[in-house]
Amino acid sequence: MTDFEWKPEYALGHFQIDDEHRKLFRLANKMLLISSARATDQDIRAAIKTLSDYTKIHFRNEENLMKSINYPKLEEHRAAHERIIDQINRFMDIGSSPQRQVELLKETINNWISEHTTAQDLEVARFIANRRSAKV
Repeated sequence: MTDFEWKPEYALGHFQIDDEHRKLFRLANKMLLISSARATDQDIRAAIKTLSDYTKIHFRNEENLMKSINYPKLEEHRAAHERIIDQINRFMDIGSSPQRQVELLKETINNWISEHTTAQDLEVARFIANRRSAKV
């Protein structure tokens, strides 16, 4: 059982970005599994860092895609990414136990999925779809 379930409606229709989203779900679930498996604090911190590092890579790739298609809300989207990264960084820096950091990150990821992926990212998908249909 996983806490973060990839759903087809999250797909943007862009292979690389969709693949990265699925990987983010896997990394988030791995972080949760490690934290619930009596892992060491070091193991939990490593899982959190892996998720954080990959999130930054994904956001950069997503922003590059938006730039390449002249997405009109790129700066707004970039600001949302920066807020998510800032939140993750704050949780990693607060000095609380890794278990507490996982709980805080779980809430952030839930909000990220429910608000960012299902709203802002899907706006990008609609923009891409409209561009494709305009070319036909």
